[in-house]
Order: sequence, then structure tokens, then C-alpha cells
Amino acid sequence: MKVAIVTGASSGLGRELARRIAQMESIDRVILIARREALLEQIAAQIGDKASVLALDLTGEDMLARIDAAIGEDSLSIAVNCAGFGKMGAVSLPDEQQCGMVELNCVALTKICAYCASKMPNGGRIINVASIAAFVPTPNLAVYGATKAYVLSLSKAMHKELKGRGITVTAVCPGPIDTEFFAVAGIKDSKLFDSLIHMTPEYVAKRALKAAKKGRWVCTPHPLYKAYRVLSKLIPDRIFINFTKA
Repeated sequence: MKVAIVTGASSGLGRELARRIAQMESIDRVILIARREALLEQIAAQIGDKASVLALDLTGEDMLARIDAAIGEDSLSIAVNCAGFGKMGAVSLPDEQQCGMVELNCVALTKICAYCASKMPNGGRIINVASIAAFVPTPNLAVYGATKAYVLSLSKAMHKELKGRGITVTAVCPGPIDTEFFAVAGIKDSKLFDSLIHMTPEYVAKRALKAAKKGRWVCTPHPLYKAYRVLSKLIPDRIFINFTKA
């Protein structure tokens, strides 16, 4: 049987990606991974027989062992790293918040990517959710942006490393998505985010899966953010950063 795993599947983009992956004829089972078991059970009930639930803290020491046990003898075909969070504020935020972002957004994701690289057969796909914050440093979201820059860089390098084995790695770099991210991050009245085009989880998920199927290493949904990505390569950070403060 071919199985997919989706972290951060209890809400927002992760939930939508899990729903769409479950509709694929090539996938027999989707493992929904997040901490909130009750929400996962609700989503699994909506998806149907293909869904199974793994309530899990991705920063726990037994995280990989539990994922491996859930996969069992099945073939890992798709892995989506969507779990992550941000906190708005200066770098003087409490250490547990700063380090928590690094632990979940970078360390846990890296462990899962390495596991997938050793577990996946030819034709496997890894989808890592980054952000447009990966392109240019973002004051007041400095650590969050840095973690997403890490995700982008890691994804590109792994895509090159695994290409010979037929495994693709796609970094998805969306702009703001209408999810609970803003409430968790403490973002309320931000001129930057208020001025940007917001997208729906459905819009981003559709384009992310399409890009992964085509084997692209970066997916930037929406023409505006594609332009932003190009400009970030042309304009020096010391200039561009004056316009990215959250």
C-alpha cells in the first residue's frame, strides 16, 4: 500500500493538503499528524476510510519512531511538512518562543526529511511548506523568516541530492493564507500584512500539489509573490528589508 504523511494536518493548509491527497487514486492511506487529536479525528471522519490519525508532538524524542510505526510496512509515497508557527515581535521575545520556532520549523522538519530520504522509493515526493518570508529578512518576524529561509535552502539542496533516485522535494512559498496562523503569531494590525493579497488554503494546496507532481523545487503561488521572489534576487537585502517589516 502507498501511504502519505501530512504534518500540521489539524487545520488550515495542512488539512486541505491532506484532504486533496486522500482523493488521489495512487494513495491508499493518509496519516494525519498533529498534536490536537480531537481535531484530527474530526478531519479523518470527513476524509473517510483512507485517513488515519497520529496525535504527536513533533518536537518529542520519540517522534520518528512513532511515525515509522504508523507507516509500518507500507510504502511512503508523499510526505508533507506543514507543521510550523511564527511569533510576531522583536528578537527579544522569550527564548522558549524563539527556540520553539527553530525546533519545530527547522529541527523537526529536518528529521522528517532525512527519514523520508532513507524510506522513500523511486517516485516519492516531499513537500515542505516555507513562506515568502524566506526570500527577504523580515523584521519583527525575524526568527520565523530565518526558519523559512532554512526550509527553502534545505529543500533545494535535497531536491538536487535525491534527483538521481527519482525523489522530488518541493518548497512551497506562499504569501499570507487565511488560517489561524495570524492569531497564533499575534498579528493584528500590521500594515504589511493588511496590504498583501491573502490566499485561501484551497488555492495554495492545489498549486502546491500540482508543482510537486511536475517535480518543481519551488512553488510560489500567485503572480504577485512570484514577482516578489524575482525582486528579492535583484534588490539587495539592505534596501529591500526597509519594506518587509511586519
